[in-house]
Amino acid sequence: MPLLNGGLLMPRLLSNATEAPLLGEAAMLYTLTQPPAPAFESTASPLRLNDVPGVVWLVMSMQILLDCAILSRSWRRARQLRP
Repeated sequence: MPLLNGGLLMPRLLSNATEAPLLGEAAMLYTLTQPPAPAFESTASPLRLNDVPGVVWLVMSMQILLDCAILSRSWRRARQLRP
């Protein structure tokens, strides 16, 4: 889940705040940017919508609803403060 400052919640919780505040994000970046070993060939097929687990749709819809609620509240607050 993204934070307001652009960081990610879970990697930030796993990192040491004083000595290595971005350790979790650096580990994710390293893992996601490594190419597969030469002995292993990719057999991944294109992802179809039916292959996505239901929990992914649930979490994504919760994030979208939370973001919409925050934007709606901010919009109403900005309209109240405008002269």
